[in-house]
Amino acid sequence: MRHTIHALFILVCLALGPLHAALAADVAVSRDCFLALGEDPGTRPAVELGTEFDVLSWNIGKASGDGWMRDLAEVGGGIDLAFIQEASVRARIPQALQQPMFPAFAQGYSTPDQQTGVMTLSAGEPAGRCALTAREPWLGTPKATGVTEYLLAGTDDRLLAINVHAVNFEFGLQNFRAQFHNLRNILAAHSGPVILAGDLNTWSRERQELVDAFAAEFGLSSVGFEPDLRSTAFGRALDHIYVRGLRATASSVVPVSSSDHNPLRVRLAAALTVPADYRSGVRDVYIQVCGVGGFKGAAFYCRLPRRWRTRSLPPRRLLAVKKLTFAMYSASRCFPRCPI
Repeated sequence: MRHTIHALFILVCLALGPLHAALAADVAVSRDCFLALGEDPGTRPAVELGTEFDVLSWNIGKASGDGWMRDLAEVGGGIDLAFIQEASVRARIPQALQQPMFPAFAQGYSTPDQQTGVMTLSAGEPAGRCALTAREPWLGTPKATGVTEYLLAGTDDRLLAINVHAVNFEFGLQNFRAQFHNLRNILAAHSGPVILAGDLNTWSRERQELVDAFAAEFGLSSVGFEPDLRSTAFGRALDHIYVRGLRATASSVVPVSSSDHNPLRVRLAAALTVPADYRSGVRDVYIQVCGVGGFKGAAFYCRLPRRWRTRSLPPRRLLAVKKLTFAMYSASRCFPRCPI
């Protein structure tokens, strides 16, 4: 009996070992993604978004359905940002749009013949970008999250754009929750406008409640659609657009037959302020995510002379300041970037 228990224990450890390694790798990637944002784009021609802009979000179904190019050209006419899930590199999706768009691609599932993931399209190159990966527990396949930053005309704020294709095939919520958890340090350190959009696979009450609680924690509100023609599973909408520091002036869902998801389109305008409840709670959130050391590092960084942390500072000197701050105060995996 004892040998049987030992054998079962070894089998469980062997089974969980790769999972633990994958989770540790995901944490490291989340840290690297966090550190990649907020940098000076330098000589790169980063696009600036205006005070109003049009956004599309669509699970395009690997661009395998008949008529997807026609549908994308029609629904995507004049857009400034597009959040595409199940995007296929081979399909050359940007070429289906009438206007030239820069693709920021985050790889998810791939085979020798095909690369798919999430693709965030914009009129020009983003100021910063990175990618995160979650795992489908049953299939062992990756689910991508693309994170991009855009300059905003007339302000020092940046728009944080998060393109999510959420974990789907799971009995519980562990991997689904972890996918959103990996975004917490990024959102906690960003005080400007935010768009979180995509196929969130909210096909159960528990999943929707988790996403709503996560959104509320970071001051995000859901964009409504009337009539609500979003694709559903078990009577619940799967696709969402959440925003902070922005307001929707128009929204629509366009029925299509080229994918099992209908695309969402919204027009967004800059709001006057970030919600007060978010600002009042950001200290507690930052401490929870980064630890007290991380929050002290943020406070120290915010007290530095503005010329030390302006985007015009030479990248080498800016990096030196960041490294100094990190070494002095941040024992956690977070890096302070003035969250308040």
